[in-house]
Amino acid sequence: MAVAGLIIAAVGAAISAAGAAQQSKYQKSMGEYQSKVSAQNAQQVMDQAAGEEASFRKKARAQWGSNIAGIGASGMRMQGSPLLIMSEFEAETEKEAGNITSGALSRAGDYMTQGSMYGAAGKNAYSQGMMGAGATLLQGASSIYGTGAQKGYWGKAKKTKTNNS
Repeated sequence: MAVAGLIIAAVGAAISAAGAAQQSKYQKSMGEYQSKVSAQNAQQVMDQAAGEEASFRKKARAQWGSNIAGIGASGMRMQGSPLLIMSEFEAETEKEAGNITSGALSRAGDYMTQGSMYGAAGKNAYSQGMMGAGATLLQGASSIYGTGAQKGYWGKAKKTKTNNS
């Protein structure tokens, strides 16, 4: 009957270790998944920013053309104040387009950093889980061996000291 207890203990340790290993694999896969989602979010931010910048530049070109037509219709020449105003308009257009790209790069960078952290956390959880599974097996084996040794299953039984000696 005592052998059955040792067998049950061994099976329990194996099941516990397998559960820890499976949990660690799941956490690793979730980290990898979250990392991929973050990379996709970063790409989406960059794609959206490219569209916003293109739209902004198209509107700016239309405004530029309208301004040039207005200056031409008024009979003014592209020198002095009109030229200065148009130069400032062009500089402001480039600055705003740069802001759109810069903001997108910042947000995309945040997503990529977050993705890296998810991936690292998943790998860390996997390593810790596998070490935990190994520790569970070793603890189970130690317990089984100790019990078996006390019962004399591995050879001569250990003598235990009593307080009567």
